[in-house]
Amino acid sequence: MGLKAWVSNRTTRGFRRATRALLDEFSLQRRHLSGRRRAAALSTPGAKIQLGSGGNPKPGWINVDLFAKGADIALDLREELPFPSNMASLVYSEHLFEHLEYPHDAKRFIAEVYRVLQPGGIFCIVVPDASKALAAYANPDDPELE
Repeated sequence: MGLKAWVSNRTTRGFRRATRALLDEFSLQRRHLSGRRRAAALSTPGAKIQLGSGGNPKPGWINVDLFAKGADIALDLREELPFPSNMASLVYSEHLFEHLEYPHDAKRFIAEVYRVLQPGGIFCIVVPDASKALAAYANPDDPELE
């Protein structure tokens, strides 16, 4: 019997799911640590940083994404940002914030962005518009909210 079959027959689904999650976290940590080293080389005063760039890297920006191929740096944005304090003139994040666990990861993310921003710097954050979905939930019989 192979290891995979042995594990499948002798462990619970919960154990297998937790083990997979732990192995995934090891992989994320490796990518993040590599990205931290790269961040030092790209950190310049007045830089513009896009956090969660996905497949839309911005030319002239430091594009950060854990998985996107076009990103300059792979970072786990649940962790501290590896940029110096007061470095960035502008930080932009689109459709990332809603994926962070609240309150711990979300609050840490906001605090880190503000730490990295220069005094007077701008943080532009884009999140999905949930108002229509919430209105539809509150008024399920309203045909205009379908």
